Amino acid sequence: MRSTNHARRVLCIEDDGETLESIAKLVTESGYEVLTAHSCAEGLAKIAAERPDLVLCQADMPCILGFATIAQLRASAVEMSQIPFIFLTDQEPEGTRESLGFDDYVTRPIDFERLLDTIRTRLAKHASSSAIARRIELNASEVAALLWSARGKTSEEIAAIMDAPKRNINFFIENACRKLGAVSRIQAVAIAVSQRIIRL
Repeated sequence: MRSTNHARRVLCIEDDGETLESIAKLVTESGYEVLTAHSCAEGLAKIAAERPDLVLCQADMPCILGFATIAQLRASAVEMSQIPFIFLTDQEPEGTRESLGFDDYVTRPIDFERLLDTIRTRLAKHASSSAIARRIELNASEVAALLWSARGKTSEEIAAIMDAPKRNINFFIENACRKLGAVSRIQAVAIAVSQRIIRL
């Protein structure tokens, strides 16, 4: 359950126990609720069960959450795509944040002040995106349908992904177009991306 003071929840996935303890202590003392995981499997389970507000992840873990596959993982589930990911890495990653599937990174040795600044910045941007979506009043199904449209999926493909009839998908997209003041699916996607309602 969430803490009574509604602290933002940060999940840290790190297989080095000493590093994990240091980061967890720092983040907790900065006013966040901290969840920890020592492996990718444990991290994935906690993402699914706890829905953290942000994930700190060791980039070079020999598992699914490394740079090579995180983009695929985030593309596979709408809820994963909306959680900010910050990677902890030994070197500056080669490639764009979009292609590698993360929002930001902090290099080792970790500058803890920079880490906290990065956490605050990413949580603020995520909160802003969520506030815009609430103000426009797009529901979860409308956001999901737009997100998959932005990723090049057809209504038939989105229907299979979301396990819903095609007519429902078209209804979600038509509603999103109306709420966003768009005249087409393409325009609705462009507006949603520009307003940070969805992230590719």
